[in-house]
Amino acid sequence: MVNESAQPVRIAFRLSPERTAVILWVGLCILSLLRTALHPELFFYSTDDAMRLAEVRDLIAGQTWFDLTQHRMNVPFGLPMHWSRLIDAPIAGLILLFRTAMPAARAETVTAWCWPLLTALPVLVGLAAAGKRLAGMEGGLIAAVLGVACIPLTLEFQPGRIDHDAVQMGLSIWLVVCLLDLPRRRAAIIAAVLSALTLGIGLETLPYVLLAALIVALCWIADPLRYRVAVAMFGLTLAAGTAVLFFGATAGFEQAHATCDDFSRFYAALALTGGLGLAACSALPPGNRIARSAAIATLAALLFGVAALIGPDCLAGPYAKVSDQLNTIWLSRIQEALPAWKIAVQDTSFFISSYLYGCATLAASLAMLRLSDRAKRPAMTMAASFAALAWAVATIETRASMFAILFGIGGMAALCVFLLGRLQNSRLSPAAGAAAVAMLIFAASDAGFALAAEQTLASGTGPPDKAFDCFSTRVIAPLAQLPPGRMAAFVDQGPAILMDTRHSVVAGPYHRDGAGIIDTYRIFTGSPAHAASVLKQRGIDYVVTCPSSPDYRFYLKNGGRNGLLPEIAAHRAPSWLKPIALSDPALQVFRVDLP
Repeated sequence: MVNESAQPVRIAFRLSPERTAVILWVGLCILSLLRTALHPELFFYSTDDAMRLAEVRDLIAGQTWFDLTQHRMNVPFGLPMHWSRLIDAPIAGLILLFRTAMPAARAETVTAWCWPLLTALPVLVGLAAAGKRLAGMEGGLIAAVLGVACIPLTLEFQPGRIDHDAVQMGLSIWLVVCLLDLPRRRAAIIAAVLSALTLGIGLETLPYVLLAALIVALCWIADPLRYRVAVAMFGLTLAAGTAVLFFGATAGFEQAHATCDDFSRFYAALALTGGLGLAACSALPPGNRIARSAAIATLAALLFGVAALIGPDCLAGPYAKVSDQLNTIWLSRIQEALPAWKIAVQDTSFFISSYLYGCATLAASLAMLRLSDRAKRPAMTMAASFAALAWAVATIETRASMFAILFGIGGMAALCVFLLGRLQNSRLSPAAGAAAVAMLIFAASDAGFALAAEQTLASGTGPPDKAFDCFSTRVIAPLAQLPPGRMAAFVDQGPAILMDTRHSVVAGPYHRDGAGIIDTYRIFTGSPAHAASVLKQRGIDYVVTCPSSPDYRFYLKNGGRNGLLPEIAAHRAPSWLKPIALSDPALQVFRVDLP
């Protein structure tokens, strides 16, 4: 219980936390743009960013809204992507807007600078709003500062980061803010809209949407009279939003199939049933708590039955249909999909700056569950629940570390406010008090973790990562000099080849391209005769390798003495591979000349 005499320090600041967050965002934009302008090598497209740009270009060029097939990947068959037009559309809109004043290529570059920074604004303002609801004006101000000072978080907003991650972070933090405002009707409606939107963009946020629905249900169980209208509004809006998204923004492939990895008819049916079910429960007579719990349990059983009927395979998760072979040769080697204990060894820097800071924010949130007074405890419990769930997901797949930080910053800000109140009562001199406040904010921020991560890199304990060299524009762009054709390249090079050239590729780093990834493995590790049969079957014109890629070492290790890549590495390439000299020697390129 909080010591009543320990009042929070009143920070003399006239602006609200949300307006302060806007000011901090402007500063972040200026610093980010200056940093990238002074160090242009920092501007790059990751594999997903490159793939997103290729998808946006297809939309601008006339590919229909409901067709997400990437026809130049998994050639000659094409690949139905599991992404969403909800992200493609605003990026395409910005490009078309900038095209009115500049060439198309420059319009894309300007968009790649602007879009990530635009997505940072709702995240920072959402953090400030969450902090204010948990710990007052001071908490909102501190949360905004912690957010803009968190290096792993701000890296998501760097120029070139045009994929959907930052958008989902913004939607997710505002989902939490709206839940903290229950039982207000408007908050319930907005929370349902955000839930539907973030599911329509990608399933990374599925656990948090499920938790949001559970929290709404528990609120009704705990106090049906107070929460009845909010629960009904949440359920009806979720059902309506699901229907609109499914018929208006879901690709035709997903409308026709119960896919497990994106917003398909499988998840649409569950969201529609769950939303209508919550609304129906709220209309029941209040009864006693046992009866209300039984109603929610019945709804959960119904949802399980619908899932088992429509997509039983999906009960095993989004990767349910990934084969063991694909998992072995590709998915198990993706760092962001690895559990925390493996990342701690393979990428110690990321483990310290992201995962461990997520642990710290969770610890702060849990501490505030005990330290908060009774009035604040329900809100703190809700926020800590999101932080704990994100931490659990991040422990299994470290890509969720950003969400653990995102949901935990509010709790960290609340703990700072509590400790500042104790400092106020300690009768320190003004200078000592200011120093103590600065040290407290520094300790609560990611700065210490980021410094430790930087020291890890400087000491050489973290493995140097040169994988980016193989799909950078500098390396890939020379391939555009070749006549357009079909390329067998390493998996991570696929999106960059689509973005920087007119070639088609066998594979990209996406689980739906299992056939392409497996065939790429067969090409580089199989015997020359076996590789030739795969290349001929797909009509491949070029073979591309990159010696600095981790895939190069992986294929060498698994190819044996007679594998195609080991033969190439030993300068014994078969006669049907004709070397092609490019201006950049980082790549080895061969023209396929099979009889």
